[in-house]
Amino acid sequence: MPLSKTVKIDGYKASKPYSVTVTAVDSYGNESKPLTKIYVETPDEDERNAARVTGLIDAIGTVTEESGGAITNARAAYEALSYDAKKLVNNHGVLLSAINDYDKLFITFEQYFNIARTGRTVVGQNYWAGTGEMQYSNTEKGIMINYSHAMPNVRMGLKRFDLDGLHLKFDSLEKSPEMGAKYYPAIGILLGGTEHPIYTEPQKTSILLFLDTSTGRLEGHPGFKQIISDPALRYENLKNREWDIKFEKAESGDFVIEIAGKKGLIDKSFFDGSFTLTDTTKTYLSISCWIDDGSFSLRLMSAHDASSTCYGDDKVSFKQIEEIKQLDKEIGEIGKVTADSKAAIESAEARYNAVPERYKFMVTGANLLKEAREEYDRLSAVGSDGQASSAKSGGCKGGISGAESAMLIIMILSAVSVTSLKKLKRR
Repeated sequence: MPLSKTVKIDGYKASKPYSVTVTAVDSYGNESKPLTKIYVETPDEDERNAARVTGLIDAIGTVTEESGGAITNARAAYEALSYDAKKLVNNHGVLLSAINDYDKLFITFEQYFNIARTGRTVVGQNYWAGTGEMQYSNTEKGIMINYSHAMPNVRMGLKRFDLDGLHLKFDSLEKSPEMGAKYYPAIGILLGGTEHPIYTEPQKTSILLFLDTSTGRLEGHPGFKQIISDPALRYENLKNREWDIKFEKAESGDFVIEIAGKKGLIDKSFFDGSFTLTDTTKTYLSISCWIDDGSFSLRLMSAHDASSTCYGDDKVSFKQIEEIKQLDKEIGEIGKVTADSKAAIESAEARYNAVPERYKFMVTGANLLKEAREEYDRLSAVGSDGQASSAKSGGCKGGISGAESAMLIIMILSAVSVTSLKKLKRR
């Protein structure tokens, strides 16, 4: 059962005071106790609360990476207002812009490490002439896909993945005004064993998963079997928000598919009777328009299978990413460690220690920095041992030990004796 349920009643306007009574009935006909809420006019209270929220929104100011707390507080305060009080907040648009601007400053770990890129994720597009247009291009947060007056099977083909553990993340689903009010995006997800799987007679080479965002239904073909039906999959609930598609193989051979948090089962029979998908560890997937004259866009943010780590929805700012890149560059510039490397190592260590703990794993040069410190400490220890040995020798300024001095005197005396002996022989 959902935690909340929104019901919209058109063509009816209530005047306060009025009451709303809600009763729940389960599939067996059991009826809950009624819940009643009375709504009354509270103009003074609404004005005070609206003024307070207006002040919280104004206090956000210029949006930076540190604005999260102020935005969260203002947003929560606005949502807590009554319907009438919300109408008195004249800067709600400022709050919406601040939320949007703040989100643009961050990227999820999932996107950062597994971001979709045309060069490494896409194997190309494949569609027939006269069936509309599709364009795709890299953006800062993934691959933007645009369909214009497209027909079913206009698609973008991805590289080969292992279907078990495949995780796709999307956002920016939005239909063009050209589709009109009655029509909504329909997305085909085609799974096959060869590049550019298609689902058209007589060359069917794939399993088709058909997501109809007008009804919130996911169907599987061949067979026209319903896999998921949930309002969460409707256009208004997917529009301009992040949502995932995940696949996981069950012990039975079936596949669990999860879309926007809602799960369904792709029966094993789909794969047993498939045309080319005989080995799901080698799955080619295409993302397709699946409605006549479809004009809509969506963005593939990330794509990976179980061979890559799934990082979830934790985020990092682009500013933090840049600081980590500069730190890695500084570590690389340390180069070969010598007795003169102390300042460079200490500078890099100071920057590394300033990186928040949850982001330290992103510093690719962390081990190099550790090795540089160990090598410098080793060289310092060797130098210290040498100085200690010289001190124990008696402190001869020239660095010659007492034994070496005695030997030198003997050599000089021997040389003098030999010279004297030669002179005596000449006489």
